[in-house]
Amino acid sequence: MTAPTVVVHELVVDVLGRPLTANQVRRIRNRHQLAALVRAWHDAGTVLARANRIPRLGGVHVWAWGRYPDRRSLPDADAVAPAVKAVVDGIVAAGVLPDDKPPHVQAVTYCAPVVAPGLPPALVVRLVPVPDWVHPAEGDA
Repeated sequence: MTAPTVVVHELVVDVLGRPLTANQVRRIRNRHQLAALVRAWHDAGTVLARANRIPRLGGVHVWAWGRYPDRRSLPDADAVAPAVKAVVDGIVAAGVLPDDKPPHVQAVTYCAPVVAPGLPPALVVRLVPVPDWVHPAEGDA
């Protein structure tokens, strides 16, 4: 018996520059300016999900990382959380996921940033479908 094929969907948000980081969010004092930045990441997630024709999914594991053209001031792996949250909200708005809560988004993994010389800075969000997932704390009960 062969294992079922899992189709992984990857969105590369490379039109907004370096991914929005937790430190940037903390430093922005003007809530309207912050809302505009978050909205841009949200809208990018919506547009890319629709453009890539990602079908409606059940449960997913989200993998995310920042991509940078050089090693200058690489952030921590989880620093991109505000941008990831906004993009996932945009994916929900596109109708790919019913919600961004469990059981639809079952896990989010922040990977170390990737240095890719010659490519623009970007946020990469990978959606890996996970069928019939059980939380590790629930065990085999």
